[in-house]
Amino acid sequence: MCGMYATNAILASLYNREKTGQGEYIDLSLFDTQISMLNYRGNNYLTTHKDEIAIGNSHPSIFPYNSFKTTDGHIIIACGNDGQFHQLCKVLQDERLTQDIYSTNSKRVENRESLFRILQSIFAQHPTTYWIELLSDKVGNAPINTIKQVFDHDQVKHRGMVAEIDNPLSNKPLKLIGNPIKFKNNPINIKAGPPVIGEHTISILTEIGYTREEIE
Repeated sequence: MCGMYATNAILASLYNREKTGQGEYIDLSLFDTQISMLNYRGNNYLTTHKDEIAIGNSHPSIFPYNSFKTTDGHIIIACGNDGQFHQLCKVLQDERLTQDIYSTNSKRVENRESLFRILQSIFAQHPTTYWIELLSDKVGNAPINTIKQVFDHDQVKHRGMVAEIDNPLSNKPLKLIGNPIKFKNNPINIKAGPPVIGEHTISILTEIGYTREEIE
């Protein structure tokens, strides 16, 4: 994230130079970047002076907005408002969810532990794909994929997020993660992978003045 902030700062400075002719000194630190990443949780503390507690994957002010274990993996359920939660209740058909203590978001946040246990007991009964199909267009949800599942995903393949280049150590191509930036007029091509040990030793030493005899 610090690198991304740096990129934005550099681009903004270059644009400002084009407009004003004035350069810029950029001061950016990993520490400051981490503070900025506290986002709404940091701002919650600054406005309420209430310290945060660790709540795992759960959202601090919305519930259920959490991950749940299924029979073969995990699923994320995201109910951003009361209407979405009521829709979830209709799909799950469990009377325990209709208790008044879960009727509003503020009550669900207050009683998140008991509600989590109920929901976890429900989602643990079937595999992830079952819940994805059942909830599909009704409630915000998504599977938590393994790394293998990520790279087997059709959208990853469609977006070209796996690049294949020549492998100097094998006849098989070397696969690397692709670039997420897509230029229409100037497409990005990954032309080389990470160098093997010593691959550029001779060319670098030659460039700085060593003779072949000295290198050998």
